[in-house]
Amino acid sequence: MLLLISQTKLKVMLKKILLLVLAIISIISCKEQNSKNESIKPRNEVWFMQSSLDLGSKIKMYSKDFGIAVSRGKGESVRGVLYRFDGKSWEPIFDYPYSDSPQLGMLPDSSVWVINHLTHLGKYQPILTSIKNGKEERINLPKMMWDTIDYAMLMGLSITKSGKAWAVGQQGNIVYYDGKKWVTQFSPVLRKEGENYMQGDLEDIEMVSDNEGWAVGKSGVILKYENGTWRKYKSPVETGLSKISMVDKDFGWIVGDKGIILNYLDGKWEIVENNFRVGLYSIKAVSREKAWIVGDRSTLLELKEGKWIENESIKVFDDFFSDIDIIKDNDGSFRIWVIGYNGIYTNSQSINFSFTDVTSQASLRRDGIAGIFFSNSIDEPADLFVISEAAPNIVYKNQGDGIFSEMARDMNKKNQIKMSHTALIADFDNDGNKDLIELLDDVNYTYSFGDGDLDFEPSEEKLIDFDYIQNNLPLAGMKAADFNNDGYLDIFLYNHNYGDMLFQNNGVGKFKNVYKNSGLKKLIDHRSYGANLADYNNDGLIDILLTYKAGEKDQHLFFFLNKGDFKFKEKKDETFYAKNGIAGNFYSSISEDINNDGFIDIIAFSNEDRLTVLINKGDASFIDKTGIGLDMDLMHKDPSNGILNAEDINNDGWLDLFIGERLFINSPEFYFEEVGKDVGISFIGNPSFNDFDNDGDQDLFIGSSRESLGKGDRAILYRNNLTNRNFVKFGIIADLSNRDGIGTSVILSAFNKENKLIYSSRKSIGLGDSPISQQNNPVVHFGINPKYNYKAVVEFPSGIKENIDVVDIGKLYKVTESSFISHNFIQIYKSLSRSILKLNFVQEIIKLLLLLLITAGIYYYSRNKVIYKTITKWYFVLVLVFGYLLLIHFTIDYRFVFSLVFNPLFLGGVLVAFIYYGSQYIDKKESSYISHYKVTEIIGIGGMGKVFKAIDSQNGNTVAIKVLNSQLVSDEENKRRLNSEGRLLSSLDHKNIVKVYEYGETQKHSFIAMEYLSGGTLDDYIKNNFPIPPTEIINILKQISEGMELIHENNVLHRDLKSQNIMFDESGNIRIMDFGLSKSPLVSTMTSLGTVIGTLGYVAPEQITNVQVDQRTDIFSFGVVAYQMCTNKLPFTGENEIALIHSIFNTVPPEPKEINPEIPLELNSFVKKCLEKNPDDRNGSFKEILILLNQFS
Repeated sequence: MLLLISQTKLKVMLKKILLLVLAIISIISCKEQNSKNESIKPRNEVWFMQSSLDLGSKIKMYSKDFGIAVSRGKGESVRGVLYRFDGKSWEPIFDYPYSDSPQLGMLPDSSVWVINHLTHLGKYQPILTSIKNGKEERINLPKMMWDTIDYAMLMGLSITKSGKAWAVGQQGNIVYYDGKKWVTQFSPVLRKEGENYMQGDLEDIEMVSDNEGWAVGKSGVILKYENGTWRKYKSPVETGLSKISMVDKDFGWIVGDKGIILNYLDGKWEIVENNFRVGLYSIKAVSREKAWIVGDRSTLLELKEGKWIENESIKVFDDFFSDIDIIKDNDGSFRIWVIGYNGIYTNSQSINFSFTDVTSQASLRRDGIAGIFFSNSIDEPADLFVISEAAPNIVYKNQGDGIFSEMARDMNKKNQIKMSHTALIADFDNDGNKDLIELLDDVNYTYSFGDGDLDFEPSEEKLIDFDYIQNNLPLAGMKAADFNNDGYLDIFLYNHNYGDMLFQNNGVGKFKNVYKNSGLKKLIDHRSYGANLADYNNDGLIDILLTYKAGEKDQHLFFFLNKGDFKFKEKKDETFYAKNGIAGNFYSSISEDINNDGFIDIIAFSNEDRLTVLINKGDASFIDKTGIGLDMDLMHKDPSNGILNAEDINNDGWLDLFIGERLFINSPEFYFEEVGKDVGISFIGNPSFNDFDNDGDQDLFIGSSRESLGKGDRAILYRNNLTNRNFVKFGIIADLSNRDGIGTSVILSAFNKENKLIYSSRKSIGLGDSPISQQNNPVVHFGINPKYNYKAVVEFPSGIKENIDVVDIGKLYKVTESSFISHNFIQIYKSLSRSILKLNFVQEIIKLLLLLLITAGIYYYSRNKVIYKTITKWYFVLVLVFGYLLLIHFTIDYRFVFSLVFNPLFLGGVLVAFIYYGSQYIDKKESSYISHYKVTEIIGIGGMGKVFKAIDSQNGNTVAIKVLNSQLVSDEENKRRLNSEGRLLSSLDHKNIVKVYEYGETQKHSFIAMEYLSGGTLDDYIKNNFPIPPTEIINILKQISEGMELIHENNVLHRDLKSQNIMFDESGNIRIMDFGLSKSPLVSTMTSLGTVIGTLGYVAPEQITNVQVDQRTDIFSFGVVAYQMCTNKLPFTGENEIALIHSIFNTVPPEPKEINPEIPLELNSFVKKCLEKNPDDRNGSFKEILILLNQFS
């Protein structure tokens, strides 16, 4: 049977049970659920790539808004470039053929110098170009030859404030610029004839002033310039040195190969011990306390409190860092620029945000056409589904802290396709978990149901019947929305050049195409690039916008208003026509509130034309604002319908636009400024926004087509490094509406200090996205301006509205559609309704018949069980019926074969287990109860049975229960006599007789209920207090006699009088117990019980033979008790029963006084008389005994 059920479905069933139990517990607990808010965590230091380069080499920053950098280029085809930073972006100002070791610097007159080497075609000749005001001038350099053919390259350049300059290079060459021309200077390490060609290379130079400077190079060479002369300076190493940075003439640093760090202090260079073993290539010191080093393997070291500490944040980039520069800002912070082979990296954000490529760090592949962010809960970060190109789609689980893990998918499951052009994620079967439709065409598709843990199980049932779908282009797609507001998500499928489809959901994920009579129409062969879904007229119904590349009579936009019940009516608008140069030929469109007036607008992209912007008047009529704020032609290489998206990137409250590869920032003036390259974005494709790392800003995933855009990375995840936390989030929990909350709108309104409305911004869950991918995240993000006060309204598709009168910055508000109790009842109702809708009544009748057959067998088997009466009660049968209905509910998604076997066997197994354990429970309960007495503990074990302490459940009194041994009461004469005498004894009331409450019988026990005595037995008292004073012995004997007198007066013989059956109450008074034993032969009964020795020692001879048993028999036992009190011994002993009986009949015990001289003569004689063998020689009654005892002094 286990083979019939998958692990996924087991998890689903267990989750259903858990959710139902939790919902019931929640309702019972009745806790108050408010619009809860939670703070979003802060973020650590951020870095971003400010510009991508081809083998970056040197960088110099002169302020936070100005700097220069050079790259080497690549091979013969990619030229090296000189870049200038203008405060926003790095722009090329000069280029040259590929160059090893290019150098740069700037003169006091703002002339920029760049030295490049003609590596491939010019024998490495260094070329110095001066650039000022856009004019280029070549400056001659002295001729320096590496050998007879090639030039020696210059490896370092330093320019002083006076405009003088020095350069150093291979083979120890040093050249000097006096402000007019360059000349060579003497070098103490200049290569001499015959020496190694690699000898004496100088790698860097830094001039502290016109009269002092330093140079470093290979083999640990350090040179110092003083008074116009270069001389060697003592070096502590022979390792190659790369870069020098002097704070002043008395303090500086040098770095080099193998992690070498040297520090200059007190006139000498010393090694700084460290654990870094990478090549270090550049250093920048800004003071004696602050310095930074860069090197291989993305190494960035910072001097902190005298120690070099590695910066881990920049390691998100995998690069070879070649140079660094630092600017100290006015606020005391340090802005850092690092140049590497692949780009320029910085922690300086000129416009307060930037983007960092974290694809590898997030553990994502660099493949995929588009991404869908989705989540089952507002308490969990959004997961990511990536639509792949000609490959299986990928599901990523968001682990938190910006890390994803790829979920394993079994692509060999039945009905699972290997690739798709589009995908849709939503809760179609209304179970609270996202489901997945992957679509290639009408034949090749997979409809899978989710379990909430990102495991999707393909359905084997045909639940959706597609008409023909074009599969040669990824331009067919799907959107989910509740078009008739019945609480179930429907589907609109747009089909490029063929007929569209509109599917109505039956509530459990089974769809019917209702397009035919819907009023929608499609232009065939007009190249529709997709649809937008949105509520354009704020009537609570989802409308449909279709865009076409090839329109009809200049109309490229077709708009259909939802009239309810899947009826649509086309609405014409003059703005939908291409005229007067307004764009048509649409590729992609989105529907968002772009101008913050509370109405959904239309933004449409037309290749090689301006962006079409249609502003909604509020009634689904539009004003054409094309060209206002964004008046430029736009182009995209890939004919994709997903290149356009909108989100508030900088948290200023206004939606920004991402188009292809270009990011445009919006403003209250409705003006768009392009900033993509300025903030580190350099990737083309289809954007999806989400705050995947939950730090309060919108991050960006971009996917793209390899077929359209070529090889290389085709997907990227950018982390937003926004510095402010000006945001608010609303987590939507829907119940009456569809479970995903798709179509729920949040309207955030801003007010100034005078409470005047400034703007209202509307966002809707799952609506307005570009056609390629519908995002499905229940959390809505808004940027907000701290100078305004905010209020929010959440409008659910059901028509319910929730108001939040005070909105705080940086919070997540959880908004539930219904009140707390109603929410849980609705969830239960929907879950049960779902099961009813999925019922197959024929199959259920078959399962029910099988269950009845199994149940009947179990009942027949249990007819003799103690629990049978319970399981035949009407309420128990009702519980079984309820349990079976729950089983149907929890297994409704399973195959018939599985539920046919599982349901009856499971419920039958539960019934068998209940009968088994219930019977055990009843037996145990009965064993803990004797009649109406609840046993609490055992007190002792004697010849007649066990004695228990118990509570009378009828009055709460503590009693002692003696349970008679079953063998004693197996004799019917014993039982009859005990029963009659028990009733008599229960009527006795004497201070020296234990009060007997009841003699009774249960199915298993015969018992005597008597008063509970806490003072212990006389036997224990003798053992613990011997020798007992004679007066006390006499007093105890009197009390025993008084009690026995009353017993005998009622014609009852004790027959088992012994010290163990005589007890003390809490006041020290004597109580006699355990009387009324039958006249049946005692020896055989006691022998079978194994208790002869302990009890037989007190028995009179005639009681053993059961001849002439009368009151004197009890007097003999009384004498044994008296003898025991006097001597602490029994008068008759034996190793076994026979020996003991022989002793009773034949032995005359020692007199008590012989053993205990303290015993008076009269007491001694009294005890002897009681122990006479012949009953006629004993006292005749306890009345006589009392007379004698009262005469003792």
